[in-house]
Amino acid sequence: MLYCFLGDDPKIRQKAFSLSEALRKKRENAAFLKVSENDDFNFDEILNSQGLFYDKYIVFFDNLQRDFTESE
Repeated sequence: MLYCFLGDDPKIRQKAFSLSEALRKKRENAAFLKVSENDDFNFDEILNSQGLFYDKYIVFFDNLQRDFTESE
């Protein structure tokens, strides 16, 4: 399942963080990864990864403003 929250309204950000916490409590054994704008990450690695002991994982992308176009 994919949840998307867009915008910089504090209420929207609070809702996203609240949902993240609720999912982590519901799936305590799920792997959790929080990615922020300054983190170096690879989408392929995230999409193809899996938890060590549990097949569910939660990825929280926070405040991403990254240019994904290929540079020449």
